[in-house]
Amino acid sequence: MIVRILKYWFTFDLKIFKMETMTDFSNQCFVCGKEIDPEKTERNKQLNLPVCDDCRGTEREKKAVDDDLESMAEGFVCGCI
Repeated sequence: MIVRILKYWFTFDLKIFKMETMTDFSNQCFVCGKEIDPEKTERNKQLNLPVCDDCRGTEREKKAVDDDLESMAEGFVCGCI
Protein backbone atom coordinates (compact mmCIF):
# COMPACT_ATOMS: atom_id res chain seq x y z
CA MET A 1 0.00 0.00 0.00
CA ILE A 2 2.77 2.44 0.94
CA VAL A 3 4.60 1.67 -2.31
CA ARG A 4 1.47 2.43 -4.33
CA ILE A 5 1.00 5.76 -2.53
CA LEU A 6 4.64 6.75 -3.04
CA LYS A 7 4.48 5.75 -6.71
CA TYR A 8 1.33 7.85 -7.22
CA TRP A 9 2.86 10.82 -5.37
CA PHE A 10 6.06 10.67 -7.42
CA THR A 11 4.15 10.46 -10.71
CA PHE A 12 1.89 13.36 -9.75
CA ASP A 13 4.86 15.44 -8.56
CA LEU A 14 6.74 14.74 -11.81
CA LYS A 15 3.74 15.85 -13.91
CA ILE A 16 3.55 19.14 -12.01
CA PHE A 17 7.30 19.66 -12.49
CA LYS A 18 6.98 19.08 -16.25
CA MET A 19 4.06 21.50 -16.49
CA GLU A 20 5.99 24.21 -14.63
CA THR A 21 9.11 23.83 -16.77
CA MET A 22 7.42 23.68 -20.19
CA THR A 23 7.98 26.70 -22.41
CA ASP A 24 5.07 28.70 -23.79
CA PHE A 25 5.87 29.06 -27.49
CA SER A 26 3.09 31.56 -28.14
CA ASN A 27 4.85 34.49 -26.48
CA GLN A 28 8.37 34.20 -27.90
CA CYS A 29 9.96 34.33 -31.33
CA PHE A 30 10.85 30.80 -32.45
CA VAL A 31 14.00 32.11 -34.18
CA CYS A 32 15.70 34.28 -31.55
CA GLY A 33 13.65 33.51 -28.44
CA LYS A 34 12.85 37.16 -27.75
CA GLU A 35 9.63 37.70 -25.79
CA ILE A 36 6.87 39.12 -28.00
CA ASP A 37 3.20 39.97 -27.86
CA PRO A 38 1.40 37.10 -29.62
CA GLU A 39 -1.55 39.32 -30.53
CA LYS A 40 0.59 41.79 -32.51
CA THR A 41 3.07 39.49 -34.27
CA GLU A 42 2.76 37.44 -37.40
CA ARG A 43 3.30 33.71 -37.57
CA ASN A 44 5.55 31.73 -39.84
CA LYS A 45 3.37 30.18 -42.53
CA GLN A 46 5.13 26.79 -42.55
CA LEU A 47 5.35 26.15 -38.81
CA ASN A 48 2.58 28.41 -37.48
CA LEU A 49 4.96 29.77 -34.84
CA PRO A 50 5.33 33.46 -33.94
CA VAL A 51 8.17 35.45 -35.53
CA CYS A 52 9.34 38.88 -34.34
CA ASP A 53 9.75 41.77 -36.78
CA ASP A 54 13.56 41.57 -36.56
CA CYS A 55 13.67 37.92 -37.69
CA ARG A 56 10.84 37.86 -40.24
CA GLY A 57 12.09 37.13 -43.76
CA THR A 58 15.74 36.74 -42.78
CA GLU A 59 18.15 33.90 -43.44
CA ARG A 60 18.00 33.10 -39.71
CA GLU A 61 14.27 32.42 -40.02
CA LYS A 62 14.79 30.19 -43.07
CA LYS A 63 17.51 28.25 -41.23
CA ALA A 64 15.30 27.87 -38.13
CA VAL A 65 12.42 26.58 -40.28
CA ASP A 66 14.71 24.06 -42.01
CA ASP A 67 16.16 22.90 -38.67
CA ASP A 68 12.72 22.51 -37.09
CA LEU A 69 11.30 20.65 -40.08
CA GLU A 70 14.31 18.34 -40.18
CA SER A 71 14.10 17.60 -36.45
CA MET A 72 10.41 16.70 -36.71
CA ALA A 73 11.32 13.54 -38.66
CA GLU A 74 14.02 12.32 -36.25
CA GLY A 75 13.17 8.94 -34.84
CA PHE A 76 10.48 8.14 -37.38
CA VAL A 77 10.91 5.29 -39.83
CA CYS A 78 8.77 4.87 -42.89
CA GLY A 79 6.63 1.77 -42.57
CA CYS A 80 5.72 1.50 -46.24
CA ILE A 81 8.71 -0.65 -47.21
